Amino acid sequence: MNKIFLLKVKENLLSQKQEILFKSSKEEETIDTDGDEIDSIQGNLLIALNNQLSIRNNAKLSQIEDALKRINDNSYGICEDCDEQIP
Repeated sequence: MNKIFLLKVKENLLSQKQEILFKSSKEEETIDTDGDEIDSIQGNLLIALNNQLSIRNNAKLSQIEDALKRINDNSYGICEDCDEQIP
């Protein structure tokens, strides 16, 4: 596979990884669920949303790490099922 293309892909993946890690570090704020019933409901919805986003980000980080590993061991662009080059 073209080395310049692989370098661009690697840079893009590393950039996405840094962005996800940066965003997840900012999301560590505590969500206030105290107050009346509406405040409690809204806080619980925000907590559920943050949990779903965290799960999605962890899955994406895992995929990025897998792609970076395949770039490093020269198997990026090769089908895992049939071992043929992906155009």
